Amino acid sequence: MKKYFKILIALSVIFIIGKSFFNMSYAQAEDQISENTDNTFEMYEAKKMEEDNNVITPFGTFWGSDGTATFNYMPTARSFSWTLNIPAASGAFLSFTCRADIYTQSTGAFKGSMYFSGGGYGPSISGVADINGVSLTKGVSYIARFQGEAVESPSLKVYYVSPQAYDNGIPFMY
Repeated sequence: MKKYFKILIALSVIFIIGKSFFNMSYAQAEDQISENTDNTFEMYEAKKMEEDNNVITPFGTFWGSDGTATFNYMPTARSFSWTLNIPAASGAFLSFTCRADIYTQSTGAFKGSMYFSGGGYGPSISGVADINGVSLTKGVSYIARFQGEAVESPSLKVYYVSPQAYDNGIPFMY
């Protein structure tokens, strides 16, 4: 029982330190956004759609001076896959945090937000984010609007997903 208690304490400490680091990096990111927008992913291609057996599979790739960010909706898994490719971060550890706000396409009604994160050694990292905590109806069209940032360690250089990923969003059928 003592062993489990120690593990629980260790995990709590890691969570608190991680939360503190996230809050610090978020504050630093806000400062950097106001001072410098050179690291922002610029939007050159809003979205593409493929049709396969009457299932719309949307995806969006955002290109910028520092790299690309791609978001794909996977209808069978009811989740989003994401990939960042930042050549300048080659060999550095990247920590990615993102929020996706989901709205109905027909009415624009806000349905909720989903949060996800991931990390790995650059220049390319990827992951999958389940749509959890958002109540969606099967067969209804939605739009997901993304805001995210990748923080390079140990330099704490911040890379931002283009505001166009939020403004244009990624349409999908749940």
